[in-house]
Amino acid sequence: MDFLDEMRAETKALREQVLGHPFVRGIGDGTLDAGRFRFYLGQDYAFLIEYARIVAIASAKSPDLATQARFASLLDATLNVEMDLHRRVCAANGIGPDELVATQPTLACAAYTQHLLSVAWTGTLGELCASLVPCQHGYAEIASSLAPATRPDNSYADWIVAYASPEYQELAEWICDLTDRLASEATEPEREAMRRAYVDSSVHELAFWDMAWAAF
Repeated sequence: MDFLDEMRAETKALREQVLGHPFVRGIGDGTLDAGRFRFYLGQDYAFLIEYARIVAIASAKSPDLATQARFASLLDATLNVEMDLHRRVCAANGIGPDELVATQPTLACAAYTQHLLSVAWTGTLGELCASLVPCQHGYAEIASSLAPATRPDNSYADWIVAYASPEYQELAEWICDLTDRLASEATEPEREAMRRAYVDSSVHELAFWDMAWAAF
């Protein structure tokens, strides 16, 4: 059994809670309160800023040029494409640039990014990748589960389409494949560290959705 197969089995309850979360279900059927979504967008922007730092560290830790280049490309896309798109989505939802820049991360958001940064700085590339999978692949899993029933008049259809897109799904599969490869090459202590990083991120991922839902 591959590393991520083991991890998904171990964290099955957490993943099911995310997929069935009222915030996620509200995106899927379009009933999510707009204020909750605006709050989530601001926190997600704060998360993305730190995520970009983590991707930069991943590029620096990459063992070969192809992996280094892929992370560098992801960093460029995050900073110069995704964040610009995020700013436009925020503006469309009533969050101006000044308000967005002034957004302070909640305790849940800060705890998540500090966990990821700690793993990135002190751990192996395998640990770093394992820590990113619950978010990276989690969004792909959420979107692919919601997309078949998404109505065109759903206010959140664009969000679902973005994460269900072939480009995002391929990125999620790439980081999963890389994580499994690094786990197969890891020593038992390194693999255990990867396991802890994955499980902790899974806990933080659910806490992030809980935070967004509890805001209003």
